[in-house]
Amino acid sequence: MNTINTIHSCCKNCVFAQYTDKTQTDCALNYINKYKTKNDTQILEAYDDEKEFYIINKKKCIGYRENKWFKQFNLENASIEEKISHFYSTNKLDYLIVINLKDYTIEDIENVIKKIPNDIPPARIILVRYQNQTHLTYQTIQDILLKYNIAYDWRIQSMVGDEHSYIEILHNITTVHTKYRFIIGVESYSEYIGDFITNMNQKIHEDLEQFLVVTTADKKCIGYSGSVYRYGTIHKQHIFSNPDTFIIL
Repeated sequence: MNTINTIHSCCKNCVFAQYTDKTQTDCALNYINKYKTKNDTQILEAYDDEKEFYIINKKKCIGYRENKWFKQFNLENASIEEKISHFYSTNKLDYLIVINLKDYTIEDIENVIKKIPNDIPPARIILVRYQNQTHLTYQTIQDILLKYNIAYDWRIQSMVGDEHSYIEILHNITTVHTKYRFIIGVESYSEYIGDFITNMNQKIHEDLEQFLVVTTADKKCIGYSGSVYRYGTIHKQHIFSNPDTFIIL
């Protein structure tokens, strides 16, 4: 008898669950087959008085949507094809990007902003500025963001002194900003930042991969789950403590 883990997803009421009569046979997003290939996930067969359905055990399915979720988009009565299309258009990397401006020139800021994929924008950007960076005024940074039509939320975090490491800064930001699922930190300018965000999005939403920390080949960018990081700190397990576990994208 398999035990249902506290973390699981029940397909029964998901709009993407495909049924023959009252028995689920597949997933319209093909996530059942993808999850079957993951060693850390069980696909259980379950039933109640109404239906026979799958349970994705030890995982919260990123595709799970009840029909009421589509109400906000006026798609409650849409076809399954329209719902699938809308799902893919909205199901993208939800991330906060934190850029450390310590050694940045104005040109560096522009180059990073230009490389953030327009189709996978951050929910918010935090630009960490230091006291001695008199060339990076609020107006200068605002003009750069306006130049590139940045529509997402942003703010500047000014640091008094430079005694804090970038990891310490990320720690403080991650523990305070709890609503963002993923954090991407850019310590210094990296030409790989655009590809890094695109690859991270694919790993999570298409390949259904799990990881502690991902990084670029030049180690200038890191990405991680904010919730995993916060959970680890509670239990005194720092996910940055062993770089050997980092996945290079």
